Amino acid sequence: MSHISRGQPSESRRTGQLRDCERHEMLANERRRSVLSVLDDQETPVTLGTIAREVADHEATLASPDTDDVRKVQVSLHHVHLPKMTAFGVLEYDATTRRIES
Repeated sequence: MSHISRGQPSESRRTGQLRDCERHEMLANERRRSVLSVLDDQETPVTLGTIAREVADHEATLASPDTDDVRKVQVSLHHVHLPKMTAFGVLEYDATTRRIES
């Protein structure tokens, strides 16, 4: 992950190389769609903490998310969603440094 992308790839470009079934699985989850949306607004690499705060804020309905909400999103992203998105080749997630590149 030594290359730092300065461009803002669109969701369609990121998922354009996937087979239909992979694209549907990838986009079926609201949290993964939120990650893609957040990455469209960020220069990469970006930290897991930054993505978690943005996704938690997106998911909050009435009030700003508290620390516990952000932590739950962060755990979910770290253990489930970012590894899956990496396996699909949609982004690169380094679990050791907790940095994401698109």
